[in-house]
Amino acid sequence: MSQPQSPSHTRPTPQPHGVASPETIGEIIAPALAQTGVALHGIRWLHEHRRTILQIMVDTEAGVSLDECEKVSNVLTDVLDVYEISQKPYDLQVSSPGAERPLRTPDAWLQAVGRKVRIVYGEEGTAPSTAEGHLLAYSSELTTIEIRKKQQRKPLVIPTSSIRSGKIVVDI
Repeated sequence: MSQPQSPSHTRPTPQPHGVASPETIGEIIAPALAQTGVALHGIRWLHEHRRTILQIMVDTEAGVSLDECEKVSNVLTDVLDVYEISQKPYDLQVSSPGAERPLRTPDAWLQAVGRKVRIVYGEEGTAPSTAEGHLLAYSSELTTIEIRKKQQRKPLVIPTSSIRSGKIVVDI
């Protein structure tokens, strides 16, 4: 699935020599996140205005507040200070993945069951299709959303392997 677009002034940093991978960082911080009651949504290195930023996105079923992000940041700072995850200085940024968050992992898809989603899908080499509706089910083989068609709600079953991207959408 594709990565979300970064704001134009912020670009993902290629995995430079001398920094730990997001996967390694995830393993290091997993116990601390569990203690704070938040789930990891994503980790990435960014470069912004000559600064290196370690962005860690966390969430709960009820969402996360600014105070919770600050609490998690303080806990993670203590944990990450013990490990040498970067040979260069960096800023730690803890945030929510946002209301219209991308769905990048199987766990994120499973947590989104019951929520409204937008899915871009299609077999490789074909023009993509877009569908929006409530996510009814997700598995490694099939993804089912409920769409509205001619004032009726109908399930749309999509092979999970054909999904190019997906995100939660705000249901107003």
